[in-house]
Amino acid sequence: MLSLRRDVCVYMYCGGARVGEAKEAEAAVRHALDAHPNHPPIEIYMFPDIAKGTHAA
Repeated sequence: MLSLRRDVCVYMYCGGARVGEAKEAEAAVRHALDAHPNHPPIEIYMFPDIAKGTHAA
């Protein structure tokens, strides 16, 4: 149950997705978890890696 979690780790497979699509998916996950009353720390890993400074095409 998410209500009992202290940390949340999300692994997202982004193969075949455009950079913008992958970043939108990451933002949606972060938004959903940020709305959680316990505000658990979030780590999101994307595979294959998407560079931090990459902008949507």
